Amino acid sequence: MQLTPVSNPRILHRERPDNRTIEFSTERIDELYNESLAAIPFDSSTNWEGWLKYSVEKGELEQCTIKIDGEPIGLITYAFTGAKFKELLISTAYIRPQHFDFIPVMTAFAKKIARENNCDFIRFHTARKGLVKRALEMGFHVSEIVCRLTL
Repeated sequence: MQLTPVSNPRILHRERPDNRTIEFSTERIDELYNESLAAIPFDSSTNWEGWLKYSVEKGELEQCTIKIDGEPIGLITYAFTGAKFKELLISTAYIRPQHFDFIPVMTAFAKKIARENNCDFIRFHTARKGLVKRALEMGFHVSEIVCRLTL
């Protein structure tokens, strides 16, 4: 899949933990995007991959590339949603295998853009028990469990 490149990508967030520079930018890298789609365990044949690309292209989802010391290593897609309470919905998050705990850095990025956009909440969905455990340690709470039956 090819995404339309962003002209003049901008840095959204930068941190320097452990003498490394981690940047979140609006740059789009097709190879990284395709790699993330292959790694995400979509649970049914609902064409989520096509929906993600369409949503990014249409501007319904934002896409942000994550670089560590200038090397692209991951991405996040997200949107601002909600009628009664505004929230940052993290649709997908992907990081190439690293020997670095990205959860605190990604949480700091999410908090920053959520506050900048007057959000009341940050939300993401996962089926990974380890990620749930880590998110609970970072101050998240479980608000729903989704079960799906394919017909």
